[in-house]
Amino acid sequence: MQCAISHWHHTIWAHAFNSIKIFTIRRYPALVAVSSGTLLLTAAFAVSMAVLASRYGHERDAAKIERTRAEQVSGFLSEMLTGADPNTAQGRKLTALDLLDSASARISKQLSGQPEVRAQLLETMGDAYNRLGIEDRAEAMFSALIAENGRLHGTAGVPAARAYRERGDVRRMIRDLPGAESDLRFSLAEPEKNSSASANEMPDAVNNLGLVPQAEGKTREARGLFERAVALSRNFPKEPTRTLTLMGNLGGVYIDLALYPEAERILCEVLERRRALLGDNHPRVPNTTMRLGYVLYLRGDYAGAEALYLNAIADLHRIVGTDHPDVIEDGNTLGRLYLETGRKSRSRGALPGCCR
Repeated sequence: MQCAISHWHHTIWAHAFNSIKIFTIRRYPALVAVSSGTLLLTAAFAVSMAVLASRYGHERDAAKIERTRAEQVSGFLSEMLTGADPNTAQGRKLTALDLLDSASARISKQLSGQPEVRAQLLETMGDAYNRLGIEDRAEAMFSALIAENGRLHGTAGVPAARAYRERGDVRRMIRDLPGAESDLRFSLAEPEKNSSASANEMPDAVNNLGLVPQAEGKTREARGLFERAVALSRNFPKEPTRTLTLMGNLGGVYIDLALYPEAERILCEVLERRRALLGDNHPRVPNTTMRLGYVLYLRGDYAGAEALYLNAIADLHRIVGTDHPDVIEDGNTLGRLYLETGRKSRSRGALPGCCR
């Protein structure tokens, strides 16, 4: 019935339009020219509105899909965490690793028909395994993610590049340097082909690739990559934390190359900006202070190095406590300075670790 009514309306309007067109052409040719232009503008406007409506419709649909996917991921993670409930743990004390292992075993069974959700969870759990230092399982998660992304999107695109970068980082940490370099070069190829869509991926991809030649002792190659990464990162002023991390890596390779004035300059900037950004109660501030002190030590400024070491150790002790590994390591560093400058008695008080 609706189709029939629409057809009847269309027929009446078409007949009326044809009658008006014949009348105006014959009696008002000038008006026809104006009306034709108006009709063309109206038609163009209608087409533009249709395109915009279609675009907004797609965006609305995409947002709905993304929201549904986020709800599915959240639901899966909530279900995973119910294992920590005493009622379901059966009296056993579960660890984060237990929960991750249980979830990874369930992904294939429960989410085989939801590849987008599965891919997001594989990335989340790969990152979690990596943070726990379980690199072999992190590598397995990222390998599965690469395969899933390949089925979903092919081997190109930002998701594929990011997955290869994440697996490359894990392979670097387990000293599989050839595998790491292969993955990281692949992760860099996509942003270089499509820089406008992947510009924000570039600094991380270039930096992480630079870590491989640095680990291999190819410091000049690493320097070029780190300098490029820092330059790219400066294009994103809203991400200062990343830029400071990349600058710290560049300072490290300057130390490796014995470019101590350059290392001191860049690490001073990192320290000042990090303190302004994070305040005095973040452990990365004293860690940077120790690194800068090491540069002064290498330059022969033992008094300056000692002052920075003492300040850094006091701050880190206050922030993380006496028994933290960083506090012990920094104390050993200060103790070695005392030993090398002939102050053996002072070194005993500064060495809280095995060197005491």
